Amino acid sequence: MGFDLVYDTIGGKSLDDSMVAARPYGHVLSCFAFANHNLAPGSLRCVTLSGIFVLLPMLSGNGRAHHGDILREATRLAEEGKLKSLMDEHAFKLGEARDAHDLQESGKSVGKIVIDIA
Repeated sequence: MGFDLVYDTIGGKSLDDSMVAARPYGHVLSCFAFANHNLAPGSLRCVTLSGIFVLLPMLSGNGRAHHGDILREATRLAEEGKLKSLMDEHAFKLGEARDAHDLQESGKSVGKIVIDIA
């Protein structure tokens, strides 16, 4: 069991947890892999890890078009219903943002936490 694809945007413990959350032969992508990590949990399940470092193309312009292609493809997949976000069951209003942060910090949230700002 596990996820086919995990996209980590937080790094640190979140990246370590992503290696555990991916299914055997799954794929973990991270744009924030700036620490030391134990890759054994993913290695033991043949998980592929990719680092996507978007800062250099953003600053230099080198490779920026390629990142645009990636985002267009991700948009297409999302619009076709082929990508599903994992959302925490809790939802918060803007005035409850502190509660949302506390939930995320507690490590008890699952997926992305939604804060409705409307």
